[in-house]
This record gives sequence, structure tokens and C-alpha cells, in this order.
Amino acid sequence: MESPDIQPKRDDLLKRGLFRGAWDALTLQCTYPEMLEVRTFQYTSVSTTGGLMNSKLSSIPAGQRGFSKFGLIMTLVVLVCGLTFGLKVVPVYIDHNFVRGIAESLVESGRAATLTQAEIRGEIANSLRVNNIREFDLNSVTATRNNGAAVITVVYERRVPLFANVDVVVSFDDRIE
Repeated sequence: MESPDIQPKRDDLLKRGLFRGAWDALTLQCTYPEMLEVRTFQYTSVSTTGGLMNSKLSSIPAGQRGFSKFGLIMTLVVLVCGLTFGLKVVPVYIDHNFVRGIAESLVESGRAATLTQAEIRGEIANSLRVNNIREFDLNSVTATRNNGAAVITVVYERRVPLFANVDVVVSFDDRIE
């Protein structure tokens, strides 16, 4: 049984919308009636703190009180998907920029004008081997001459498995003069 002086205080706390911790403390008070002094101390302590917390929380707009569980889970899902996508697709672009850089250096140095297509592919293959780039088809590199100037064309696609049966296809078509 609750003492008569606790009932009005509990109703007052519930009307003011105190956090659940205050109600739990009141429930414990009713469960252990032989600890009347301890119950009164807990009740007073919780209601004072709860009242202060309640007045502070009510001044904050509801949208600014923090993450909900659903919001946290959705944020984590988006973050994991973004990281997975980035960690699988970014290396493809890094490899392509490296191949493009090799072709540009051959054209800018003038070496491409004196080399055959097989020798240009050999130069690119050596650079790729040194830098541990293994998934590149050298047949996608072609060399032509345009009025005595070398033109290297790199045209290829890379298919990257994202998850399950979902793949990302990245296409490259570069002409280096």
C-alpha cells in the first residue's frame, strides 16, 4: 500500500511528464514498504532532479534532443553502404589515373612518337607491374600517329562487384595527344 502523501506527488510528477526514471523509483518505493525512510529520500531526490531535467528539456525543441534508435540505425546503414561503395570503386579510379599518367608521360616526353604500339604496351605493362596493378587489359591501349604526333587512346570498362548480384560498371575513354 502506498502512503497517502505519496499518491498526490506521483500524480503531480506524471502530469508534468517526468522521465521514466522517476516513475521507476516510485514503483520501487511501493514494492518495499518496510523501507519508508529510504523511499522518501529516493522520492525527493528523483523528483527534484527530474523536475529540473524536465524544465531544461522542455525548453529544447523536440527535433534537437538527439538521435532516435531508428535515426542511428539508418545513419549507420548509410555510412556502411557509402564506405563499401567507396572502398570498391575508388581503387578503379586510382588505377585509371595511374595508367593515364603513364600514357601522358610517354606522349609529353616524345617517346611515344618513336615507339611501336607493342613497345608502348610493354612500357605501360612494366609500370603497372612495378605498382602492383594487375586488373588491366593492355589490349585497351592503342597508339596511332596523327601528322607525326603520337596519340594514345585508352578505352575500357571495369566491372566491380558491389554486393550479391549488384555490380558497378565504370567506363573510361581517354585520348592523350
